[in-house]
Amino acid sequence: MQSQKPQNKPLSITPFLAVCLSVLTGMQAQSPPKPDELVELNDVTLRTGTGKWLQATVSFTPKKHPNVETAYNKEFIDDVKLSLYIAFYNRTREINFRKERKKDYREPDLFDYYSSEVEILTMKVDNSAKQLHFLLPNELAERDGFHRNQKPVGYVVEMTIGGKAVEFKEGIQFESGGRKYSQARQSDAGAIQKFKEFAKAKSKDNEGLLIPAHEANVSYLQNAPAVRLGQPSNSNDQ
Repeated sequence: MQSQKPQNKPLSITPFLAVCLSVLTGMQAQSPPKPDELVELNDVTLRTGTGKWLQATVSFTPKKHPNVETAYNKEFIDDVKLSLYIAFYNRTREINFRKERKKDYREPDLFDYYSSEVEILTMKVDNSAKQLHFLLPNELAERDGFHRNQKPVGYVVEMTIGGKAVEFKEGIQFESGGRKYSQARQSDAGAIQKFKEFAKAKSKDNEGLLIPAHEANVSYLQNAPAVRLGQPSNSNDQ
């Protein structure tokens, strides 16, 4: 009588392994947010004139919570930082260069850069536009010849949530040589990256001149989310 060969039993997946596989599958299926999916950058505008301040305004709309499953309150996004880097065309410097008959300068040598940061404690995800205002002394703008400009040469707007960068479609824009460069165009990627690096490096020379408007007057917070008054707890040095 022939002995029967033992049959191979199918391998059983332990509960622990099943959980691990489920987590890995979920991580692979979850794609990173698209630009403007979490927070939409609406625009960056200027208000100039003969008053005390030149005012720059960043408008944005919270649209989706990045961590609904683990959120303290899924209707509010906490631990947000917004940084603005902005460039202006210094016409006074250009006039002086011409007087000195200086010919070895380039257009970027005529740009002045300023930066500021606001820490947002929490903001409601309600598809409603929020505004943060920034102020630069108008006398400084008048001295350097950009006090009547309707728009800046360029800007960089960055936001982080819990330390992670939020992607914008039009977070970086600038004009040079009569051409407008935009973050939304892939062909402009190299120029956009250089402008971003230049803005971050050069704005350090003018640190403290561009201030969050609510530090001068809390009435500027009318359409703002809940912000921390005073200096941000940890500045972004990237």
